[in-house]
Amino acid sequence: MNSCFFTFVLLLFVSCNSKQLETTSVVAKGSLEIQQYSGQVLQLNDSAFSYQISKNDKPIIHQKFLPAVQGKIPIRDSLIASKLMQLCLGKINRVQFPPNLSIEETRNFIEAKN
Repeated sequence: MNSCFFTFVLLLFVSCNSKQLETTSVVAKGSLEIQQYSGQVLQLNDSAFSYQISKNDKPIIHQKFLPAVQGKIPIRDSLIASKLMQLCLGKINRVQFPPNLSIEETRNFIEAKN
């Protein structure tokens, strides 16, 4: 049996200081301890979004700009932020650390949106 199992839970539209749009959790059970990773999509302002990945409720990644893209280009769509967050959590699910996203992965979500 696999030493890790993962569960995804999707919660939508929870409010907080910066508007939290979505929360997703991944639970990883290893041989000695359980690690819980969660992701949240946040609305920074009227035209910018971010996502945050936490490990056992402690933030480890807060992505305010498109990953792997040169310059500080804001994430302009909550759906793109959500898909990038899910991709990052998927890499954590596959035990890829750090869960960096490539320019191609980022570009695919932007082009799919247009």
